Amino acid sequence: MSLKSYLSFCGLALADDYKHWGWYRKMSATYVRLDKLISFVLGTTLSALVLLGVYSYRDTLSGNKRWVAIIALSLLSAFLLWLIGAIKRFHERMVHELKASYLAEIGTWRIHADKVWRLSFTYGMAQQAQHTIDFFRRAMPKDELQYLDANINSNIHNTLGAAARDSHYEHMPQLPEEAESQGAWIRSHCWRLEKLIERERQAQLSAHTATPPKQLT
Repeated sequence: MSLKSYLSFCGLALADDYKHWGWYRKMSATYVRLDKLISFVLGTTLSALVLLGVYSYRDTLSGNKRWVAIIALSLLSAFLLWLIGAIKRFHERMVHELKASYLAEIGTWRIHADKVWRLSFTYGMAQQAQHTIDFFRRAMPKDELQYLDANINSNIHNTLGAAARDSHYEHMPQLPEEAESQGAWIRSHCWRLEKLIERERQAQLSAHTATPPKQLT
């Protein structure tokens, strides 16, 4: 690695660490305020100097309408240029805000969509086991039932957290041995999984409609 690349890496590391300091935001806010104050002072000073120059030549200008028109048109042109720049900056800020809002909305939507997919996959496994029991009318081997239960347990825990997993298994009976009891046990799992999936779908829909785009008026 060359010395220039190493120094560049060190600079990036220090810059990133600086942005995560607790007083970084305070310094940034202070810098923004100072920048606005300096811009205001400079603008006011330049405007005062221009007005003072015009006032000092008031006698000459009062007798020369051509120069008055030139100065007036120059000031008007400068104002229009500033107005165009302000409109452009306003448009850029609005586009940036809309993009950030859209990306945040899409990110939340995808998180809930991924949760729906994970829960639906486990729900499909449980439904398949239930249809197998109902069709063949015989009990599943205990090791297969334990595998299904472990899959449901880990999927809910990894997708929604330990609290949702504990709530799902609250009042759930032990693994049954008979086919009829196994069918009821799996149906109980399916019913609870349906509730979780519906909740995530509602959250997904809310994420899609929670932040309507701003209207430019």
